Amino acid sequence: MVPEGWKVLTIEKMAKVTSGGTPSRSKSEYWEGSVPWVTTAEVHFNTIYDTKQKITLAGLENSSAKLFPPKTILMAMYGQGKTRGQVAQLGIEASTNQACSAILLKKDFFPEYYYLYLQSQYKNIRNLSNSGGQKNLSARLVKSILVPVPPFLEQTKIAKILSTWDQAIETTEKLIKNSRAQKKALMQQLLSGERRLPGFNEKSMQVTINQMGKIVSGGTPDTQNPSFWNGDIAWTTPTDITALESRFIKHTKRNITVNGMNNSSAQLLPVGSILVCTRATIGYLAISSSEISTNQGFKSLIPNNDFDSDFIYYLFKYYKHLFIKFACGSTFLEISKKDFSQLTFKVPTIDEQKGIAIVLNNAGNDIRKFEETRTVLLNEKKALMQQLLTGKRRVKP
Repeated sequence: MVPEGWKVLTIEKMAKVTSGGTPSRSKSEYWEGSVPWVTTAEVHFNTIYDTKQKITLAGLENSSAKLFPPKTILMAMYGQGKTRGQVAQLGIEASTNQACSAILLKKDFFPEYYYLYLQSQYKNIRNLSNSGGQKNLSARLVKSILVPVPPFLEQTKIAKILSTWDQAIETTEKLIKNSRAQKKALMQQLLSGERRLPGFNEKSMQVTINQMGKIVSGGTPDTQNPSFWNGDIAWTTPTDITALESRFIKHTKRNITVNGMNNSSAQLLPVGSILVCTRATIGYLAISSSEISTNQGFKSLIPNNDFDSDFIYYLFKYYKHLFIKFACGSTFLEISKKDFSQLTFKVPTIDEQKGIAIVLNNAGNDIRKFEETRTVLLNEKKALMQQLLTGKRRVKP
């Protein structure tokens, strides 16, 4: 059922559907020109104002590539991962490769409205491409997509309302990007000693990890002994660390028992320990916010009183490349306890460590607040799209 005054049409009835092409890679004169050339990697629910690759006019004329005007809707017909079914809108005149379907709407159809509608149908469009065992979209499938068509003035009104949320989301994403850049700059300046906090003038010390505290390795209880597993002690693997969204870890996918810990190399680490992956996923790390254990893929540091856990976390994170540099192994990379313990860093006094950690924590909190705002805006937009693009909620032109 569609609202009164609306109708349903296939894209074929509303638009010309075509695709692009790729000039010969063996012809250097076809590449590095001035004509923007879009690939599906650049089609991800966005307006395209520039492209990574450009072709020449000769490349355009001697291939199936075509020049499409601004407002053309692009749909990825195939591509890696989640690419297939994603859409974008051209903000410039550009060409595309053959994996992009170009939808050029006729005069009485407002492009922004249909771009938003196709965004909202991403999952359905992907399912369409999977029907009959076909995992790619085709021009035929794109043409067959059904679209609700409100009166033209209502199309423009809906698009205008939703564009308000798009602008707010875009602004928030810029704030996130800028905040991340500022935090990165702060980490570089403060952790390298290039910039000192006001009031701190004492010389920093060169210290090894071994001098920072106690280094503890981990272990795995016998997996065939059920009495060692499903206990109350969190048991960390590198996968638990790479899945984190913050610097702290408390819960893990698997737990062990006291009996399991006592009958393996696993050890109980106190709150505030720094868990560092030293096998395979080198340099990933977290701070324990509860008592915890790890498998043998870690070297964990229990800092002594002269070292702040948050500061050490940021220091190790910034110098992750050093951990990778000292890793070796034929089957998988690993840092030995000896090499790990002798890694050396420039560290200020404990009071300045705490001050630096506060600055970086605050910078991270700002980023999280902007990310939370973006999530709220995205959810609001999604709810509005479900109402406005289906006619459940009508707007006056």
